[in-house]
Amino acid sequence: MSEGRKSRPGPRDKAPPTPAERKQHDDEALDEAIEESFPASDPPSTTQPKPDKD
Repeated sequence: MSEGRKSRPGPRDKAPPTPAERKQHDDEALDEAIEESFPASDPPSTTQPKPDKD
């Protein structure tokens, strides 16, 4: 980096989410996925397990 440039704060400067914040985010994402998929027969992708990497 050159001397004339200053670095901008990035995402790493922000504290990681607390378990409660993470749970709230996950709950909101699940609610949105359910609303957007209704009335479908397949469950939202956030409730399905991730495929194994073989």
